[in-house]
Amino acid sequence: MSTDQIADAIRRWQAAESRLYPVIMVRPDLYEAVIATVRETVNSLRDIGDVEALVSVEAETPASVLRALARLGLPAAELNVALIAAASLSMRAAEIGSATDRAQRTALIAAGRALDEVWVLLNETAKRDSHDPPYPPYHRLEMRLADGLGLHLYVELDPSTATPVYGLETVQLDLMTGEWTGDAGEAVTARYDHPQPWDTQALELRRTCAPDFAGGRAESS
Repeated sequence: MSTDQIADAIRRWQAAESRLYPVIMVRPDLYEAVIATVRETVNSLRDIGDVEALVSVEAETPASVLRALARLGLPAAELNVALIAAASLSMRAAEIGSATDRAQRTALIAAGRALDEVWVLLNETAKRDSHDPPYPPYHRLEMRLADGLGLHLYVELDPSTATPVYGLETVQLDLMTGEWTGDAGEAVTARYDHPQPWDTQALELRRTCAPDFAGGRAESS
């Protein structure tokens, strides 16, 4: 199965999920039944541990929905079984993706500690050229291994000017998994119109965690 086939399936499932919930929001009589059925169907898919395997059982999932309805003692009348099936697949795929990301972050943190690193790179949307600023959308998350301080660097387009904005912020991450746990004790946010001060202040933050944000549209606390 190709990567494109898997990506296409995920897009279809996400589209179905986005259609399902607005429908039931205007039918409160169906809301609880649909939510319970999706949850029960997702539970029946928990033995499937990768998205490719999910794609292979897509055709069988409507039958899983009907079995979930039977277990819950709910009628299938007025319920869009195919839509519920696709939404359940979407939810399970998201769970698998989250678990995979968590495992990758955990491995990166362990490797960083084994190498006695100070910071470890947990995620980057695209490898940037060292001489050119990244093009939006761009995200990079690093973690300081000593205390879990996270440095999030990002680039996004300003909708009013259609020009890049370069941002950074600190967050608190779990020491073992790299998951976000709350606001950083050394909370800093800053946004810049140009990449040079963004790079400079990110480097300073890695070194001291007390950067000088002069020249940026910054807020710190």
